[in-house]
Amino acid sequence: MAEERRGAPEHVKNDLAELKGIGPKYAEMLKSCGVDSIKELQHRSARHLKEMIEKRHAHVIGLSEHQCQTWIDEAKAFYPRKAKVPETPGVNGRVV
Repeated sequence: MAEERRGAPEHVKNDLAELKGIGPKYAEMLKSCGVDSIKELQHRSARHLKEMIEKRHAHVIGLSEHQCQTWIDEAKAFYPRKAKVPETPGVNGRVV
């Protein structure tokens, strides 16, 4: 099964370098931790992200929890979530 996945095309563009403060070095570090897109970065916590990076790459000079939170905040601003929530039929056909 792993061999099948190697040949599969990537569906998510690695666009992390488009964020301020994330160059090729940090983009590769994030990718090695399973964060390979701005949309994926939006769902991470700063503390956990920093721990994951340092677990894989030891201490990274200049990397702080605050820096990770800045990346997350920029990712959220880059692709703002749509406020519209799909309507769901409720009791007696009413929308809840």
